[in-house]
Amino acid sequence: MTGKFDPVFTCVCCGAKLLGTRQELIARGAATIQGNGQILFHCNAGRHTHAEIQQAIHATPTFSTGSKYRKTPI
Repeated sequence: MTGKFDPVFTCVCCGAKLLGTRQELIARGAATIQGNGQILFHCNAGRHTHAEIQQAIHATPTFSTGSKYRKTPI
């Protein structure tokens, strides 16, 4: 049963939607637990290498505002 407030888990590397509960994802090895207790989810073994997962975990997110995409008048 899915409800209005069910969490959606996504891969930290590629953004793919991961099916299952938090406990199921941890049990099948699709989660990395950080030293501070934070749980980061990723695809099962084989799709991403350990190095790719670590790089995505420690990467600095890049965000930009919509004003950068607006066209300038000619």
